This record gives sequence, structure tokens and C-alpha cells, in this order.
Amino acid sequence: TQSRSSAASDVYKRQILRRIVRSSSRPGDRVLDLFAGSGTTGAVASALGRDAVLVDDNPEAVRVMTERMPHAVVSRVGE
Repeated sequence: TQSRSSAASDVYKRQILRRIVRSSSRPGDRVLDLFAGSGTTGAVASALGRDAVLVDDNPEAVRVMTERMPHAVVSRVGE
């Protein structure tokens, strides 16, 4: 389970990303995150009506993103 401070940090990160995505794109636009990690930017973009292209070379990160966003289309390069 997450600690209380970790959960609060996640909420804060989503709030900051929400402000960035809203101010730099419009609904229907595509957001690019080249170091996607757990996919927070993509989840925020999707919630705001944007498409997202998420890139990460860590298989564990891709697994987490896939679980977090089951509606996502996953493409793997080099397989």
C-alpha cells in the first residue's frame, strides 16, 4: 500500500500535469511523453480528452501503463 505522503505526492503530480496539459493543448490534440514511466501524463491527457503517445523502454513501465490504461493501444518496437 502507498504511504499517505506518497499518495499526496501522486495527487499533486496529477494536478500539475493537468494544468500543463490544459494550458498547452486542446481537446482532441495529441500529447507526447518520451519518458512515460507509469503513464501519469497519458492518464491525465486521456481524462482531459486528449490522445497521448507514451514512450518508455522499460518493460515494467509498459506493463504498468497497460494495466493503468486498458483502453490504450500498445506498440512495441523491435519485437
